[in-house]
Amino acid sequence: SKCPLQVRATFEHSSCCRPGMLRKVLLPALLSSHPVAVAGGCPDLPHQVSGPGRAMVGGFSAPLTPKEGDDVYAVMQKAAATEELRKFVTKSGQDSFHDAKLCFFSKQVVAGLNYRLTMSVGEGDGSLYEVRVYCPLPYTGEPPRVTGIKAIG
Repeated sequence: SKCPLQVRATFEHSSCCRPGMLRKVLLPALLSSHPVAVAGGCPDLPHQVSGPGRAMVGGFSAPLTPKEGDDVYAVMQKAAATEELRKFVTKSGQDSFHDAKLCFFSKQVVAGLNYRLTMSVGEGDGSLYEVRVYCPLPYTGEPPRVTGIKAIG
C-alpha cells in the first residue's frame, strides 16, 4: 500500500496501514495531544485514544503528571529547559514570563530519550508551550539539550 512516509516508517512491518487509518487512529491521537488551557495554568491531561492502535511502538508515551522526585526534573535542570523557555518567550514577545510550571510530560525511547514537556508560563491561565528535550545515552557523556520549543495554547 502507499502510505505517507512517516506512517510507512512507523508501520513498515505491520498490517495497520490501511485506508482510513489516518482518520480513525492517527488523527484522534494527534488531536488529543494538544491540550486546552484551563484556569490555574495547566490543562487537564489530554484524553487518550481508546481501542486498538492507541499506543504506537516507537511513539511517545501517554502524558504523565510529574511527581516529586521524577527524573524529568533532573533532565530539565541539566538541559536548562526553563531558561531556554524564558529566552523563547521573551524573544517572541508573546507573553510576559513569570513562573514556569511543568504540567505534564511524555517520553519516547530512541537512541536515548526524547521528552515532550508541556509547560505553563504567566499568571492566571498562563500560556502553554511544548518544550522538547533530547537526553543522549549515558555512554556519550553528552548532557540533555532542548531541541525545540513552540507555543501550543
